[in-house]
Amino acid sequence: MNGMDQDLRELINEARANSLAREADADAETRRLALLDRQEDARLLRKQIPRVFDLLPDRELLDGRGVKGQPDHLPPLHKPYRDEAEHWCPSSGNLLLTGPSGLGKTRAAAALVRRLLRLGSERGGPDWKLVSRMVWAWVPILERKRREHPMGRGEAPEVDQAMTASLLVLDDFGQGQYVEATRDVLEERYSAGLPTVTTSGFMVAQLSERFPMVVRRLLETGGRAGTVVNGFGGAK
Repeated sequence: MNGMDQDLRELINEARANSLAREADADAETRRLALLDRQEDARLLRKQIPRVFDLLPDRELLDGRGVKGQPDHLPPLHKPYRDEAEHWCPSSGNLLLTGPSGLGKTRAAAALVRRLLRLGSERGGPDWKLVSRMVWAWVPILERKRREHPMGRGEAPEVDQAMTASLLVLDDFGQGQYVEATRDVLEERYSAGLPTVTTSGFMVAQLSERFPMVVRRLLETGGRAGTVVNGFGGAK
Protein backbone atom coordinates (compact mmCIF):
# COMPACT_ATOMS: atom_id res chain seq x y z
CA MET A 1 0.00 0.00 0.00
CA ASN A 2 1.52 3.32 -1.09
CA GLY A 3 1.38 6.52 0.93
CA MET A 4 -1.62 7.90 -0.94
CA ASP A 5 -3.63 4.74 -0.31
CA GLN A 6 -2.68 4.90 3.37
CA ASP A 7 -3.75 8.54 3.64
CA LEU A 8 -7.05 7.73 1.93
CA ARG A 9 -7.67 4.80 4.27
CA GLU A 10 -7.00 7.00 7.30
CA LEU A 11 -9.38 9.66 5.99
CA ILE A 12 -12.08 7.02 5.45
CA ASN A 13 -11.56 5.59 8.95
CA GLU A 14 -11.65 9.08 10.48
CA ALA A 15 -14.88 9.87 8.63
CA ARG A 16 -16.42 6.63 9.84
CA ALA A 17 -15.36 7.34 13.41
CA ASN A 18 -16.82 10.85 13.24
CA SER A 19 -20.04 9.47 11.78
CA LEU A 20 -20.35 6.89 14.55
CA ALA A 21 -19.67 9.57 17.15
CA ARG A 22 -22.41 11.76 15.70
CA GLU A 23 -24.82 8.83 15.66
CA ALA A 24 -23.97 8.07 19.28
CA ASP A 25 -24.51 11.70 20.22
CA ALA A 26 -27.82 11.72 18.36
CA ASP A 27 -28.93 8.53 20.09
CA ALA A 28 -27.96 9.93 23.48
CA GLU A 29 -29.89 13.12 22.77
CA THR A 30 -32.92 11.12 21.63
CA ARG A 31 -32.82 9.10 24.85
CA ARG A 32 -32.42 12.25 26.92
CA LEU A 33 -35.41 13.92 25.29
CA ALA A 34 -37.50 10.76 25.66
CA LEU A 35 -36.61 10.67 29.37
CA LEU A 36 -37.63 14.31 29.79
CA ASP A 37 -40.94 13.61 28.01
CA ARG A 38 -41.64 10.62 30.27
CA GLN A 39 -40.76 12.60 33.38
CA GLU A 40 -43.18 15.37 32.40
CA ASP A 41 -45.93 12.84 31.62
CA ALA A 42 -45.24 11.12 34.95
CA ARG A 43 -45.54 14.44 36.75
CA LEU A 44 -48.96 15.03 35.19
CA LEU A 45 -50.11 11.48 35.94
CA ARG A 46 -48.98 11.85 39.54
CA LYS A 47 -51.37 14.78 39.96
CA GLN A 48 -54.23 12.25 40.02
CA ILE A 49 -53.04 11.09 43.43
CA PRO A 50 -54.77 12.85 46.36
CA ARG A 51 -52.83 16.07 46.78
CA VAL A 52 -51.83 15.48 50.40
CA PHE A 53 -49.96 12.32 49.34
CA ASP A 54 -48.59 13.80 46.12
CA LEU A 55 -46.80 16.56 48.05
CA LEU A 56 -45.25 14.39 50.79
CA PRO A 57 -41.59 13.35 50.48
CA ASP A 58 -41.12 9.63 49.85
CA ARG A 59 -39.69 8.96 53.31
CA GLU A 60 -42.58 10.63 55.08
CA LEU A 61 -45.07 8.88 52.83
CA LEU A 62 -43.73 5.49 53.91
CA ASP A 63 -42.24 6.13 57.32
CA GLY A 64 -44.54 8.86 58.58
CA ARG A 65 -41.54 10.97 59.49
CA GLY A 66 -42.80 14.48 59.92
CA VAL A 67 -42.66 17.14 62.57
CA LYS A 68 -43.63 15.35 65.74
CA GLY A 69 -46.41 16.95 67.67
CA GLN A 70 -48.01 18.44 64.58
CA PRO A 71 -51.64 17.42 64.01
CA ASP A 72 -50.88 16.22 60.48
CA HIS A 73 -47.99 13.99 61.56
CA LEU A 74 -48.43 10.60 59.90
CA PRO A 75 -47.70 7.27 61.59
CA PRO A 76 -45.57 4.70 59.76
CA LEU A 77 -47.53 2.67 57.23
CA HIS A 78 -49.06 -0.61 58.38
CA LYS A 79 -46.23 -3.02 57.46
CA PRO A 80 -48.17 -5.30 55.09
CA TYR A 81 -49.35 -2.19 53.22
CA ARG A 82 -45.80 -0.91 53.04
CA ASP A 83 -44.53 -4.24 51.69
CA GLU A 84 -46.98 -4.02 48.79
CA ALA A 85 -46.22 -0.34 48.22
CA GLU A 86 -42.54 -1.20 47.84
CA HIS A 87 -42.77 -4.48 45.91
CA TRP A 88 -46.11 -4.94 44.09
CA CYS A 89 -45.96 -5.49 40.33
CA PRO A 90 -48.59 -6.68 37.80
CA SER A 91 -47.24 -10.23 37.83
CA SER A 92 -48.51 -10.39 41.43
CA GLY A 93 -52.10 -10.07 40.17
CA ASN A 94 -54.61 -7.45 41.27
CA LEU A 95 -54.15 -5.93 44.72
CA LEU A 96 -56.86 -5.22 47.31
CA LEU A 97 -55.97 -3.30 50.47
CA THR A 98 -58.65 -3.53 53.16
CA GLY A 99 -58.75 -2.03 56.62
CA PRO A 100 -60.32 0.60 58.87
CA SER A 101 -60.05 4.29 58.16
CA GLY A 102 -56.74 5.87 59.11
CA LEU A 103 -54.57 2.79 58.69
CA GLY A 104 -53.00 4.06 55.46
CA LYS A 105 -54.65 2.23 52.55
CA THR A 106 -54.81 5.23 50.24
CA ARG A 107 -51.36 6.39 51.32
CA ALA A 108 -49.94 2.95 50.49
CA ALA A 109 -51.62 3.04 47.06
CA ALA A 110 -50.14 6.51 46.49
CA ALA A 111 -46.65 5.31 47.45
CA LEU A 112 -47.03 2.32 45.14
CA VAL A 113 -48.10 4.50 42.22
CA ARG A 114 -45.31 7.01 42.81
CA ARG A 115 -42.74 4.20 42.80
CA LEU A 116 -44.08 2.80 39.52
CA LEU A 117 -44.18 6.24 37.91
CA ARG A 118 -40.60 6.89 38.93
CA LEU A 119 -39.38 3.53 37.61
CA GLY A 120 -41.38 3.90 34.42
CA SER A 121 -40.07 7.36 33.65
CA GLU A 122 -36.47 6.29 34.33
CA ARG A 123 -36.49 2.98 32.48
CA GLY A 124 -39.06 3.38 29.73
CA GLY A 125 -40.12 0.21 27.91
CA PRO A 126 -42.51 -2.16 29.74
CA ASP A 127 -42.14 -0.19 32.99
CA TRP A 128 -43.43 2.95 31.30
CA LYS A 129 -46.14 1.07 29.40
CA LEU A 130 -47.54 -0.06 32.76
CA VAL A 131 -48.17 3.48 33.99
CA SER A 132 -48.31 5.60 30.83
CA ARG A 133 -52.13 5.63 30.85
CA MET A 134 -52.72 5.25 34.58
CA VAL A 135 -56.05 6.32 36.07
CA TRP A 136 -56.78 6.97 39.75
CA ALA A 137 -60.51 6.84 40.45
CA TRP A 138 -62.50 7.40 43.64
CA VAL A 139 -65.29 4.83 43.40
CA PRO A 140 -68.22 7.06 44.54
CA ILE A 141 -67.28 9.68 41.94
CA LEU A 142 -66.89 7.04 39.23
CA GLU A 143 -70.42 5.83 39.96
CA ARG A 144 -71.76 9.38 40.01
CA LYS A 145 -70.20 10.17 36.64
CA ARG A 146 -71.93 7.15 35.13
CA ARG A 147 -75.33 8.17 36.55
CA GLU A 148 -74.96 11.81 35.45
CA HIS A 149 -73.88 10.98 31.90
CA PRO A 150 -76.67 11.66 29.34
CA MET A 151 -78.50 8.59 28.06
CA GLY A 152 -77.82 7.66 24.45
CA ARG A 153 -74.41 9.34 24.37
CA GLY A 154 -72.21 6.34 24.99
CA GLU A 155 -70.21 5.71 28.12
CA ALA A 156 -69.14 8.39 30.59
CA PRO A 157 -65.53 9.38 29.71
CA GLU A 158 -64.34 8.71 33.26
CA VAL A 159 -65.72 5.17 33.16
CA ASP A 160 -64.32 4.52 29.70
CA GLN A 161 -60.87 5.71 30.81
CA ALA A 162 -61.02 3.46 33.89
CA MET A 163 -61.89 0.48 31.68
CA THR A 164 -58.85 0.92 29.43
CA ALA A 165 -56.27 2.40 31.82
CA SER A 166 -52.85 0.75 31.75
CA LEU A 167 -53.07 0.72 35.57
CA LEU A 168 -56.22 1.52 37.53
CA VAL A 169 -56.38 2.52 41.19
CA LEU A 170 -59.91 2.19 42.62
CA ASP A 171 -60.00 4.06 45.91
CA ASP A 172 -62.71 3.44 48.53
CA PHE A 173 -64.48 0.47 46.96
CA GLY A 174 -67.71 -0.38 48.79
CA GLN A 175 -68.62 3.19 49.66
CA GLY A 176 -72.09 4.22 48.51
CA GLN A 177 -74.98 2.14 47.25
CA TYR A 178 -74.03 2.03 43.58
CA VAL A 179 -71.55 -0.35 41.99
CA GLU A 180 -72.75 -0.70 38.37
CA ALA A 181 -69.93 1.34 36.84
CA THR A 182 -67.31 -0.39 38.99
CA ARG A 183 -68.71 -3.78 37.98
CA ASP A 184 -68.52 -2.94 34.28
CA VAL A 185 -65.03 -1.47 34.63
CA LEU A 186 -63.71 -4.58 36.35
CA GLU A 187 -65.40 -6.86 33.82
CA GLU A 188 -63.64 -5.08 30.96
CA ARG A 189 -60.31 -5.10 32.76
CA TYR A 190 -60.68 -8.78 33.63
CA SER A 191 -61.24 -9.60 29.95
CA ALA A 192 -58.24 -7.52 28.91
CA GLY A 193 -55.97 -8.77 31.71
CA LEU A 194 -55.27 -5.23 32.93
CA PRO A 195 -53.99 -4.69 36.51
CA THR A 196 -56.04 -2.97 39.21
CA VAL A 197 -55.13 -1.77 42.71
CA THR A 198 -58.10 -1.25 45.05
CA THR A 199 -58.59 0.11 48.56
CA SER A 200 -61.62 -0.56 50.74
CA GLY A 201 -62.77 0.14 54.27
CA PHE A 202 -64.78 -3.11 54.26
CA MET A 203 -63.73 -6.68 54.94
CA VAL A 204 -63.57 -9.02 51.96
CA ALA A 205 -66.44 -11.07 53.41
CA GLN A 206 -68.62 -7.95 53.56
CA LEU A 207 -67.71 -6.97 50.02
CA SER A 208 -68.33 -10.49 48.76
CA GLU A 209 -71.75 -10.56 50.37
CA ARG A 210 -72.77 -7.23 48.82
CA PHE A 211 -71.01 -7.48 45.45
CA PRO A 212 -70.09 -11.14 44.81
CA MET A 213 -69.47 -10.89 41.04
CA VAL A 214 -67.57 -7.63 41.37
CA VAL A 215 -65.24 -9.02 44.03
CA ARG A 216 -64.65 -12.15 41.94
CA ARG A 217 -63.40 -10.00 39.06
CA LEU A 218 -61.49 -7.76 41.44
CA LEU A 219 -59.44 -10.66 42.75
CA GLU A 220 -58.43 -12.04 39.36
CA THR A 221 -56.63 -10.73 36.32
CA GLY A 222 -54.96 -12.47 33.41
CA GLY A 223 -55.71 -15.86 34.97
CA ARG A 224 -53.85 -14.95 38.17
CA ALA A 225 -55.34 -14.80 41.64
CA GLY A 226 -55.04 -11.39 43.26
CA THR A 227 -53.48 -10.39 46.57
CA VAL A 228 -55.58 -9.28 49.54
CA VAL A 229 -53.94 -7.37 52.40
CA ASN A 230 -56.25 -7.43 55.39
CA GLY A 231 -55.66 -4.52 57.76
CA PHE A 232 -58.51 -5.34 60.11
CA GLY A 233 -57.06 -6.31 63.45
CA GLY A 234 -53.54 -5.60 62.20
CA ALA A 235 -50.93 -3.83 64.28
CA LYS A 236 -50.13 -0.29 63.25
